This record gives sequence, structure tokens and C-alpha cells, in this order.
Amino acid sequence: MTRTGWTLFMLMGVIWGLPYLMIKVAVDGVSVPVLVFARTVIGAAILLPIALRRVNWRAIGERWMWVLAFAVLEVIGPWALLSDAEHNLSSSMTGLLIAAVPIIGAVVVGFLGERLGVKQWVGLAVGFGGVALL
Repeated sequence: MTRTGWTLFMLMGVIWGLPYLMIKVAVDGVSVPVLVFARTVIGAAILLPIALRRVNWRAIGERWMWVLAFAVLEVIGPWALLSDAEHNLSSSMTGLLIAAVPIIGAVVVGFLGERLGVKQWVGLAVGFGGVALL
């Protein structure tokens, strides 16, 4: 790998892991609901201007219950559970749990009738194994 590749890889690792370290620090002084609310507001402040320009609001309006369910299951729920778990878990264990999210998503998609191919399952396994190795 080139020097640029290694630099970008290390930068990505820091960017990926920093939020979990910050959560670990924050849970000692901030309640879990406040922490989840703050993370959600920051994410919304960054993404809302983009969404206002690009999103097909009519399509969302027709499926707003699914959008809401997705937000609760994939954003608010995990953030609340992980923030609470950081009282007892290390940041590295929390990062490993986050790596399981795509696998859980694949299982949910399976219940909805979609089937993943061998390449997708291998990709999930390699990604999860890489996170576990790190």
C-alpha cells in the first residue's frame, strides 16, 4: 500500500473510532437521552440541508411510517443502547458491536424476502473479521 493509502487508512480509523471514545467520556457526565439527542441533532443539522435539496419528499410522504421505523431502529435505538452500554463496555467492544449492524441489517432484509448472495455474505464476514482483528 502507498504512503497515501496508509495515511488515509489511519485517518479513517481515527475518524471511525473517535465517536466511541467521546461517548465513553461523555457518559460519565451526560445522561443517555441527552447524548442521543445531541448526536441526532448534530447529524440532522449536517444532513438536513442536503436532504431538503435532493430528497423526493413525495416518496417519503407515502412511506413515512417506514422512514420513521428505520430512524428508530437504525439511529435512535442503537445510539441509546450503545450510549447506555458504554457505562460497562470498553470503546473497542462498542466499535465491534457497531460492526455487527450490517449483519443484523442483512438478517432483517432476509425476513423481508430479499436474499443475499455469497459475495455479500463473504463481504460481511470479511468486514466484521477485519474490525475484530483491529
